Amino acid sequence: MEVQTETKPSVSGTTRVLRIPGGKTQRKLKIGTWNVRSIYESGKLANTIQEMKRLHIDILGVCETWWPDSGKCKTNGATMYYSGNQNRTLLLQIHAKPLNINIIQTYAPTADKTDEDVESFYNEVEELMKMTKKHEINIIMGDFNAKIGKSQVEKIVGPFGLGTRNPRGDRLIQFCTEQELKIMNTWFCLPPRRLYTWKSPEDNDRNVIRNQIDFILINQRYSTCVSKVSTYPGADVPSDHNLLLSQINIKLAVMTKSTRKKHLDLQKLKEYECKTEVTQELNNQMKLNFEGTSFNNVEIDEVWDRLKSTMKNVASTKLGHTNSRAKQKWMTSEILNLMDQRRMHKNKDYSQYKRLQTVIRSKIRSAKSQWLNSQCQEIETFQNRHDMFNLHKKIKETAGVYRKQTFSNLVDNNNNIVLDQEQKKQVWKEYIEEVFDDISRTDALRTSETEPTGPSITTEEIKRAIKLSKNNKAPGPDELPAEIFKLIDDENLEILKNIFG
Repeated sequence: MEVQTETKPSVSGTTRVLRIPGGKTQRKLKIGTWNVRSIYESGKLANTIQEMKRLHIDILGVCETWWPDSGKCKTNGATMYYSGNQNRTLLLQIHAKPLNINIIQTYAPTADKTDEDVESFYNEVEELMKMTKKHEINIIMGDFNAKIGKSQVEKIVGPFGLGTRNPRGDRLIQFCTEQELKIMNTWFCLPPRRLYTWKSPEDNDRNVIRNQIDFILINQRYSTCVSKVSTYPGADVPSDHNLLLSQINIKLAVMTKSTRKKHLDLQKLKEYECKTEVTQELNNQMKLNFEGTSFNNVEIDEVWDRLKSTMKNVASTKLGHTNSRAKQKWMTSEILNLMDQRRMHKNKDYSQYKRLQTVIRSKIRSAKSQWLNSQCQEIETFQNRHDMFNLHKKIKETAGVYRKQTFSNLVDNNNNIVLDQEQKKQVWKEYIEEVFDDISRTDALRTSETEPTGPSITTEEIKRAIKLSKNNKAPGPDELPAEIFKLIDDENLEILKNIFG
């Protein structure tokens, strides 16, 4: 589901929002929240996204992930908006019809924190609420670390809560009263196993300790849009919290999809057998398609188009394409399949579940070790070549140090944050007019009366140029990366010589 989004992190816990694209614009939108207890653990992020895809979740708010900074990244087909460090809240705005949706993902202070910390948390949420409009659909969800119990409160708490209310629950109800919000997962008649969201470490068959501390809130006037809210104990990510999922009847605004170019899966060239097969096929096809060609009697553009078509067809057939770069490049389909098997034993066969968990962790360690060894070999190759640019680039890539996409707030002349699209356009218009008000530019046309001359290009020059070209670079307009040119043998380099000469 391609939708326009914005994020506005608050000033102080760690929250994330994951969004997976789909295809329909009018249906029940699945929005959920889940405390996954850190996605720093290897394989946890891929596991979470796998469960999102299995359950067809459109938007998932993730608590307690312990990622630093704030920004946006794409991984495994999902888009993640994150706000870390001391941030306990994050605002995601979605353009929808007939009304926009504002989602605030939260992670409230735990029971060992002071009342001052709790008040600071609710002040943060209130500040984000001020950035939204009351006539829009406002959803607040996450781990509130509060128990509201079974006692019903008119228009706020339904008759299907769990446990006994505590002081933190009273504070949550006070907040809902002030903001006219409804706690939706207390309004649906479900068995207790579909109501509890957290299981205590001391929980067992003789001493059941399960509470309802994660909630999905919505402004009261739009509570009828919510058709269902339930926990999913079978959703499997190693955590003591259950996934809490809601279904909301809403139509998202249609957004023009950008045409994303598919990139060749060049990682396969690191496998010796695959590289050998592609090399042989490429050179055989070039010989077959250009055998007997007289380059003096044809248009060079026509020859070049034939060459590009030959190289693209071979590369596409043998290598295939990839849409996005996975954050965890070492993750394998075998590990993901084992995660599916482990889920089948959750809450059914504890010994089998633990056995598979041990196997998965072993496979993850092995896959990461193999991947790191291959990365270190590439680093050593760059070092031996004294290629400092690619050396530092590869070190950062291996260490996971990327230039992250960050977000900044747009403010008007009165230093107020601007969220409305039309107001944003006006602010930028005024800014640009001010910047370019007194600047005039003239274009100078330069023409050359002489054409460049020089000796004809040689095969050795072409060979050297290809050898020195760097891998892992974005291809030019021809959409052919350097890695493919490096597979051409000496005999077929004559074809390039005739074209470039």
